[in-house]
Amino acid sequence: MSNYLPTTSAVVIQNVTLGTLTSWHHAITETPQLTTIAQMNATPSTFTTPNKRMLPSSVLNPIQAGPGAGVGPVPNGFFFEIDNVTIQAVNPAGDGEAFTFNGVFYDDTEVDIIDPSLPPGLLQGIHCEADMNWKLNGLTSMTDYPSQNQIVSIQGYAYWDPNHAAGNLGAGREIHALVAWRDAAGIIHMVL
Repeated sequence: MSNYLPTTSAVVIQNVTLGTLTSWHHAITETPQLTTIAQMNATPSTFTTPNKRMLPSSVLNPIQAGPGAGVGPVPNGFFFEIDNVTIQAVNPAGDGEAFTFNGVFYDDTEVDIIDPSLPPGLLQGIHCEADMNWKLNGLTSMTDYPSQNQIVSIQGYAYWDPNHAAGNLGAGREIHALVAWRDAAGIIHMVL
């Protein structure tokens, strides 16, 4: 279990100075790197976490269950923010790498983001996933996701998945784990 008490599912960040970035997630102390979809997709196999199931180092004694369990904390250098993207699709049912723990079903939630100014195709966007182990450890919501066509900003960890290079947006580039999103009103979502 996480060492954090649940708070509201949305937090308003006010008086943010342009040019300064901070994590929107209480468990992440690293400063995100600001990037764009085009920049991330230009170098798809660089800046990738060693394992998509890693949790922040601030989580002590995490629950380890399901596929990819038993991995260490995510190292610094892979945490990014992408602003003003459009939600193309949301799949709450996930990708099928699911498991049940103590009677609760956990799966990744898939969120595809695009930049409408880029040419259509796999490199117009990036495939994102709210990770099942983040949900299991009380770090992210099971239900607080954006809607199709909504314009949002996101924060998460860069991951390269060569098994999905031919079919997913980003041609293998993912934001996995997607850890928070901010709506047009400045409200932060997914953070528990």
